[in-house]
Amino acid sequence: MPTSITCLFNDQEIGIKEALELKERVKSPLFLCVNCGEKINPYSGGGHTSAHFQHNARNPECPLSHSDLYHYGGISSSSWQNPDTNYAIEGYATERKYLAHHRNAAVVLECKERDNNTCRACGFSLRVNGRSIIECHHLVPLASEGGRITSVDDLTCLCPTCHRIAHTSNPPLALKNITNLIKGSNHRLQRTA
Repeated sequence: MPTSITCLFNDQEIGIKEALELKERVKSPLFLCVNCGEKINPYSGGGHTSAHFQHNARNPECPLSHSDLYHYGGISSSSWQNPDTNYAIEGYATERKYLAHHRNAAVVLECKERDNNTCRACGFSLRVNGRSIIECHHLVPLASEGGRITSVDDLTCLCPTCHRIAHTSNPPLALKNITNLIKGSNHRLQRTA
């Protein structure tokens, strides 16, 4: 959901930092939304959100208001979330913050060299514009144990399709299971063709 980091105060546009400072010094300062003119309050953020303004009362007509009834370009949220329509609102910027598990590029490169940039489940190998289309898969997911020492023996190369197949279960499917699924799928395709 889009949020604002500027507001109107005494007919001038000011930023969130200045508004937060004013809120500490001035009793009940009047901050207004730069889009709709409604009353808003500054919040310093925390957790997964950064500092921003929020409307005092949700305004479904304002794209800067946190609202389930948010209208974007005149189209209500119910239409862009409705699976029965053949259009969707996309491409607007949203802020996301998340934690990711660190991966060591050197051990990944060593794995790709060892496996000759070839999928160990299906044998797929492709280069596009000088780059191999191959991914490095952790046989034991990093998320299951957290930080640990990883060697090249803990990794294997998978093509993007086999990598997605591996992660369709928890724990991920073993290489032999992926290979068997692919062989079974190819066998069924050959019989129906």
